[in-house]
Amino acid sequence: MSVVIDNLERSDGALSQFIEESLKKILGEMGGEALLRQFERHHSLDRKDLATKLEKFAKALEDVLGSKSAILIGNFLVQEFCHKLGRKCAHTQNSSDWVDHLIDARRNLSGVSCPKLDPT
Repeated sequence: MSVVIDNLERSDGALSQFIEESLKKILGEMGGEALLRQFERHHSLDRKDLATKLEKFAKALEDVLGSKSAILIGNFLVQEFCHKLGRKCAHTQNSSDWVDHLIDARRNLSGVSCPKLDPT
């Protein structure tokens, strides 16, 4: 049982780090850092908890940047995560259900509703 918990904690840490790095990739180092601090100060959302509080993260992102920007960033996160896992993403880019895909990814990091890429 502790192995499962250890793996989940490692997965959560990896997903939280992925989200943090992706925000900095999208918004630049300073912009991403400012957004993460905003989440910490005004939304009680620590960067290390992003993976375990994905719905809260989505709400905070929407509150700070607006719904259209949150959807764009969320969909970018899903696309990048699929790429990182070596999977082709079947997720539509203008979809507002991006957080559901990341929640699924947290449950099973081999998922995100993306079929494996054909190696040929």
